[in-house]
Amino acid sequence: MRVNYLATSKKKMSESRATEENFGLAEIKKVLDPQLALDRMGGDGEILVSLLDLFATELPSIMSSIRVAAASHDGPALNRAAHRLKGSVSVFGAEAAAGAALRLETMAREGTMGDIRGAQAELEKEIARLEPALVQFRTQLLSSGFS
Repeated sequence: MRVNYLATSKKKMSESRATEENFGLAEIKKVLDPQLALDRMGGDGEILVSLLDLFATELPSIMSSIRVAAASHDGPALNRAAHRLKGSVSVFGAEAAAGAALRLETMAREGTMGDIRGAQAELEKEIARLEPALVQFRTQLLSSGFS
């Protein structure tokens, strides 16, 4: 059963005051690389839409794991969760989000978690920017007949 990514992220979009109308291709490209994402799926938009849906269902759990691990300074758990998120967002060419996740991952792996709050805040900011872009990207893929 396919989960509707648009419905899952609707609340996030209204919270950030972003609407589909002000997220054109130029806005999407500020936070992810649509062509790279499509290329990584062998040009198959249907697979990419499925992956977007999967990411939407898993993101809350991943972010929760990051928050819990960061709050408790659990380096191994934070390393795993940040690594998982980094890999997921990298598929979409979301360099800023991947970089923020890498920063947390590195801090956790090296045990240098002094600025964990700042690194976590940066990741939260990048994910908040990424979510509405992914929603609009999915919408554009579907309207192009890729599903």
